[in-house]
Amino acid sequence: MSTSTTQVKKVMISSTARDLPEHRKQVMDACLRQSMLPKMMEHLPANDLEAISASLKMVDEADIYIGVFAFRYGYVPKEGNPDQISVTEMEYRRAKERGIPRLIFIMDKGHPISFDDVEMGESAEKLKVFKEKVGTENIANFFKSPEELRAVVIYSLSSLKERNFVKSTRLRSAKEKSSKGDKGLKNPKENKKLDFTRKVFISYNQEDTEIMEKVKNELLEAGVEVHVDIYDMSAGQDIQEFIVAALKNNDIVLSIVSQNSLLSGWVNYEMSFARVLNTFYKNWIPVLIDDSCFNHDFFFEANQSINAKIETLHSL
Repeated sequence: MSTSTTQVKKVMISSTARDLPEHRKQVMDACLRQSMLPKMMEHLPANDLEAISASLKMVDEADIYIGVFAFRYGYVPKEGNPDQISVTEMEYRRAKERGIPRLIFIMDKGHPISFDDVEMGESAEKLKVFKEKVGTENIANFFKSPEELRAVVIYSLSSLKERNFVKSTRLRSAKEKSSKGDKGLKNPKENKKLDFTRKVFISYNQEDTEIMEKVKNELLEAGVEVHVDIYDMSAGQDIQEFIVAALKNNDIVLSIVSQNSLLSGWVNYEMSFARVLNTFYKNWIPVLIDDSCFNHDFFFEANQSINAKIETLHSL
């Protein structure tokens, strides 16, 4: 095996430091969990030219670039900076020039922040333009907490490793086939497309969102592709149309079953559809988080509740 496939990959973590100390720690942890070496600027040198040189050198030494962007544009060196852009944007430009893989993570508007963590004025305008550019040139991931950031970084790095592995495997197969002439591989199974990713759709009630987030993050950390309505459903999209497509397009349907979900019309619709698909070729996994399924009194109360709602609708 060549050293290129076994050497430890270096990851450049690019972000503003003052407002994202905990986020940077989580990204470092994510890299280490994927057996990669994280590198980032902790303290900029006092001299502008030295700061630019040191920062870009780290990008040049990296195999992968990770950009984490919130609501600060970052330090803008006055010397040696004709475009008057921030060090963070310089790092992104250099990574793009080098053509190394770029993984982008943007803080969601729902992420709790303090007033001091938001830049205003000219810096805010530059940040807006920069984030729009980054968003159009890459597939961006959004996060609502440091812990969620760690989960999506682990998933992204894991997926990148799998893609590189598949690519190298196919290159080796092509070379072997070429060396054997037009006869190809004797074992037809070796010609099958490799697929390492399982897609999971999580069905849940909004009252159980906190539990859903924990399950989602655990699956992401395990390298599983996860789909959830609040992240994947487009504004104005028909909910029934979305549910049917999500259930059909994912390998596994994981239903979080609780008192809340059992009283939800849409969750019951999802579970019923999932059971039908499970009969043929899909995997349906119900996860019970309370004992409502085994409580006979609950079903009586649930029936009363549903009948009351129907009567209310008829009276409108």
